[in-house]
Parts: sequence; structure tokens; C-alpha cells
Amino acid sequence: MRFLAVCPGGFDSTAARQIADASLFDLVMLVEKSLLHAVGGGRYAMHPLLRQYALEQLVTHDEARAARQRQSSYYLDLLTAATEDFAGAGQRNALDRLDAEADNVRAAWLWAGEQGDWIALHRAAASLYEFLHIRSHYGDGQQLCRHLIG
Repeated sequence: MRFLAVCPGGFDSTAARQIADASLFDLVMLVEKSLLHAVGGGRYAMHPLLRQYALEQLVTHDEARAARQRQSSYYLDLLTAATEDFAGAGQRNALDRLDAEADNVRAAWLWAGEQGDWIALHRAAASLYEFLHIRSHYGDGQQLCRHLIG
């Protein structure tokens, strides 16, 4: 549960597996214990107070850096993989997926910037630009870039 707290926009089972090594069984058990809730479309979310507690526990267990790195890698890879879909028949699906993951992509981008992971940022930059351009989220793009230079 601690590792899943680094996903501010909720997550799906694939993200949970990659970021927290959580199986579908683990997710079901967390839902049954009311530590997560299913929000539809195969996505899960954590109550803000539980998320705050889990983030504090990450720090207590000295796992925050590892969890954020896994989250950043997963979502920047997801963003990069969408590049090909933007120009093809899969554009709508790619945009819908990134819309659902926007908070997670933003967190991944900011973490990579804080860590100076310029290679990951460079690899994902064209996809981020395309996504923000197609969705006309120019202000979001400016804010993300300002964070890198500020």
C-alpha cells in the first residue's frame, strides 16, 4: 500500500504490479480492507488521509525514493510509448489513457526533474508535448517546464 501512495491520480492493476509488485489478489484484499477503493474502469484510488499516512510510512521505512523512482519510470515510459499512437488509429485511446493518468504523469515528470534524470525527461518530452498540444493544455506544459528551470 505504501508504494501505491505515490500515484496521486489513482492507478490500474498494471501500474500497481510495476510500481508496488502488487498482484490483483493484493489489490482485492486492500479493497476488502477499505484501504483502496475501486473507482471503475479497472482503476483504484486511495482516500487522501490514507494516502498521506502511507506516504509518511514510505519515509519512515526509507522507501520513498525507490517508490517515487518506480512511479516516475512507469509513467514516463507510458507517456513515451504513446508517441506512436498519437499519429495513428490509436490516438483516441492513447489520449484517454493519458487523460486518466495526467496527475501521475505530472508527478513522474516533476520527480524526474528533481532527480536530474534528463535522459528520461528527454525521452518523454516529445510525447508530453504532443499530448498537451492536442489537448490544448499549454499552461500545464509551461508550468512543468518552469519547474525544471526554476
